[in-house]
Amino acid sequence: MRKRSLTAAKWLAGIFIIFFPAYLLQAQMSESIALITEINLTIDEMPAGPDMRNLVPMKEGEVFSLKKITESIRQIYQTGLFSDVQVLREGEQDIKLTYLLKRKLFVRKIDFIGSKEFPRKRLLGNLDALKEEGPYSESYLSRAVEEIREMLRHEGFYQADIEPVVEQNPPAPQVDIAFVIHSAKRYTVGKIDFSGDTIIPDRELRKKMLTSEGKEFVPSELEEDLERIKQSYQDIDYQRAEALLVEQNFDERNEQVFLVIQVLPQ
Repeated sequence: MRKRSLTAAKWLAGIFIIFFPAYLLQAQMSESIALITEINLTIDEMPAGPDMRNLVPMKEGEVFSLKKITESIRQIYQTGLFSDVQVLREGEQDIKLTYLLKRKLFVRKIDFIGSKEFPRKRLLGNLDALKEEGPYSESYLSRAVEEIREMLRHEGFYQADIEPVVEQNPPAPQVDIAFVIHSAKRYTVGKIDFSGDTIIPDRELRKKMLTSEGKEFVPSELEEDLERIKQSYQDIDYQRAEALLVEQNFDERNEQVFLVIQVLPQ
């Protein structure tokens, strides 16, 4: 009889050992599960409307998962509407998520403000970094300023001081951009010399050129002049002739430039 009692006691102790740790484990798991209790969404620092809430695929009450957060960010980017997506987390067990979305901006209008001498249509037509109805970003804007500065130099406007002014047009994700050209330096042609075997007399070459001494220096015109000189030699059977600008010296004090053109009839 005593043996049976001991056996029963051992059996009950075994049940207690088996189930008691399982109960503790379940309690610890319930305490460690982090739940999403609140989800907020802002677009361009403004609370998003109910119609935009579907951008976030997760729901309040779900178990927090970094994998799901990453997937939700990927899905938002795939819409093509946003340039930046960030998610802020608050809390350890009861978690509040805040999605910070920044819309992609598009250029509605580009304008140039400054002297009437600046070739506005040419600047707009040759601008690559920004286009009307194209995407906008600060990096594109910086590139556009450098492109405009180089185009102005090509048209004879050196050291241009350019200030971009950007105005956003809420609620549409659009911007208007004005490039204010405050000043630019111009040079006059002081002297043009020719070097090399100039079979055609210098005076005849000068007649073919837009660039001339005493006139404002425009690099784009000089490029055309070099092509005309080259063509003049090709017309008299020097098919491999070249005309090259080999020297370009600026006199900052007198605001002049001195040019040397090398002619290579071949």
